[in-house]
Amino acid sequence: MANFRMTSGVAACLAAMAAGCTSSPPKLDDVKEVGAGLYTIGYSAGSGIGNARNQEQAMAAAVGQAGEYCHAKELKLLVTTTGRNSVTFRCVSD
Repeated sequence: MANFRMTSGVAACLAAMAAGCTSSPPKLDDVKEVGAGLYTIGYSAGSGIGNARNQEQAMAAAVGQAGEYCHAKELKLLVTTTGRNSVTFRCVSD
């Protein structure tokens, strides 16, 4: 019986740890014009284990959204800066 309690306790701890390891998807802000022809998109990597990887995925999602924004204007994306939680860009012609 003692082994069952120990195994159940370990299983409960592992389940609780696994629940804390899940990560939420990145959150992207709307495109904002911050200057003449200069735009920014803020992002949040979400939470969970592997935050550096989540940060990379969030930045990639923000750059993708910036690209879609420029392509909708039939322009090309020019990323000017990337920060810890934002991407700044311009939409330029060929």
